[in-house]
Amino acid sequence: MQLPAGRVEDNTVRILERVRSAGTDGCDLVVLPELANTGYIVDRDQVRRFAEPDDGPFVTAMVDALQGTTALAFVGMCERDGDSFFNTVLAVGASGPVMKYRK
Repeated sequence: MQLPAGRVEDNTVRILERVRSAGTDGCDLVVLPELANTGYIVDRDQVRRFAEPDDGPFVTAMVDALQGTTALAFVGMCERDGDSFFNTVLAVGASGPVMKYRK
């Protein structure tokens, strides 16, 4: 799946469709690319613009997409925590984030 840099809204729609479909098709594990929702960005201005907390709209939408499934999705995102930014991988299930790894 190609997820262009800076196309957060389009990327999010595609991700949610795939996650929802995989979960309802019985997949146990869905693995998405690094920095999936933002596309692979390294520009500081774009990072500041697109980063969000691990309980922000993107993760909330992932949790909603996984409702009614037992799937676990590993998704890369640009995370904001206060004034800090991280290239983060989250494991998300229907009950919310299960774990995260900050690169």
